[in-house]
Amino acid sequence: MSTPTTFTIQSLLEKMSNPDSDFRFMSLSDLLTMLTQNMNFSQTDLSVMNRLTDAVVKALDDPNGEVQNLAVQWYAFSSHYA
Repeated sequence: MSTPTTFTIQSLLEKMSNPDSDFRFMSLSDLLTMLTQNMNFSQTDLSVMNRLTDAVVKALDDPNGEVQNLAVQWYAFSSHYA
């Protein structure tokens, strides 16, 4: 089981706040892929994980329905491993 790097997650976090919904969608999709590949997020820096959690919660209220859907999927899948 590999651990995503802090740089990788920070890069995706930046894209999650992009005005373009395609960037937000792809970053959440990449995060969901990481999660479903059983990557070990527990070794990731706590402050980065807090920012990630905040970004996913914010995405639940995204104006784009596809982004919202991915945020729900990410949350539902991650809650099984909490």
